[in-house]
Amino acid sequence: MTTRLRASCPKVAVPEKVWKRLLAYIEACPMEVGGLGTIEWRDGKLVVTDVFLLEQEVTNVKTLLDPAAVHRFLNAWVRDGKDPALLKFWWHSHADMSVFWSEMDMATIRQFTQEDWLVSLVGNHKRETRTRITSSLPFPFAFDFIPVEVIPDVDEAVVKAAREEVELKVRTKRRFPWFGKDKPSPPAADDPLIDLLDDDKETR
Repeated sequence: MTTRLRASCPKVAVPEKVWKRLLAYIEACPMEVGGLGTIEWRDGKLVVTDVFLLEQEVTNVKTLLDPAAVHRFLNAWVRDGKDPALLKFWWHSHADMSVFWSEMDMATIRQFTQEDWLVSLVGNHKRETRTRITSSLPFPFAFDFIPVEVIPDVDEAVVKAAREEVELKVRTKRRFPWFGKDKPSPPAADDPLIDLLDDDKETR
């Protein structure tokens, strides 16, 4: 008997400024490099809100975060009143190699996810990335090959100018929807693009 399991995977998103800094870290180091990051749940997405580079020793094939540096980072984080539960992002690079989860990567993920969860990302100098969500609660499971949505950064000055121009040039009328003449316009029956698509379906 075949058992079918359907699961909904959370989306992972990164603000553009954070994404650019992450890629810059990866490209700036000729060997492997890694670090941590913060994640918040926003609008149904796991949003990577910041990334951090810690002291570490690296080679062409591995990166080892300095335990003392990690300890200092966490102590400073808590001392500043920040929530350590936000540190749910681990990123690292494979330099010039392809993006995959090595045995050492999986050992690191298992260490981070003891009775917890983690979003992991591996990248390389070609700007290829691979992302996964791993959890040990309420039982071990993982989602791999998760697309990352880069959230565009819109300059506040641009937003302010757009709002002012809309307020100046756009007039709105408040009416009850679908009453009188304010009904939504139906699709055009003679849309040439729709006709072409329909013709294409018939020829298949």
